[in-house]
Amino acid sequence: MPIKLLQQSTKAVAQVHSQDIKIVNSVNETDKYGQFELRLHYEPTFLGDLSILLEVNTEETGNYKYPLILKSLPPKPKGPFILAPEQEIKISFKNVFTKKQTFFCACRSPVFLVKVTQFELKPKAVKIIPVKMLPKSKIPAEYKHDHYPVTASVRIVCSDPLYINTQWDFYLKGLLAAPPPSLPADRDPRKPSAIQSSTKVNMKASAFKLPTSK
Repeated sequence: MPIKLLQQSTKAVAQVHSQDIKIVNSVNETDKYGQFELRLHYEPTFLGDLSILLEVNTEETGNYKYPLILKSLPPKPKGPFILAPEQEIKISFKNVFTKKQTFFCACRSPVFLVKVTQFELKPKAVKIIPVKMLPKSKIPAEYKHDHYPVTASVRIVCSDPLYINTQWDFYLKGLLAAPPPSLPADRDPRKPSAIQSSTKVNMKASAFKLPTSK
């Protein structure tokens, strides 16, 4: 987010009163034109819109306030994660909420085994959930098609009524005939899932209502 204060170099201190957004560089030296780049890290703890104030203070010009409008969307599904018979992957899940929560985890396909069905997580804590594809000999006959993958999903939901409509889906693809290839970086199940806007967002000037007001 570009900030312009005055036509000279100065030191600016930025702060925001919200647990959902953190300022990466809260103390900044401006350039000779009085400008600096402010980096923000936004990790939503709820769905919907949030309006807060960003404050920037300098000794020369005083306090400036910037209204911020932040948006968060439902979690995006991740995957598909590719497995071979008897292979196990580990899904990393993060409690993005501000309170300890109970979560339920399930997969309706008989081809995949989810070893964790219910768990509690403290705020911002991460849970590792093992998911395994059954041996080929134990896979039901109706799923044994060498030329077609077995598809399913692992779904995680929160027991809190406030978040009952929020769900995290991890798509699975089981291959019976060939070993799975290595996972690309964006399909790594070890990377924690979160509510969208996802874990890291560099806020742009277009997301803010400018100009500033003293």
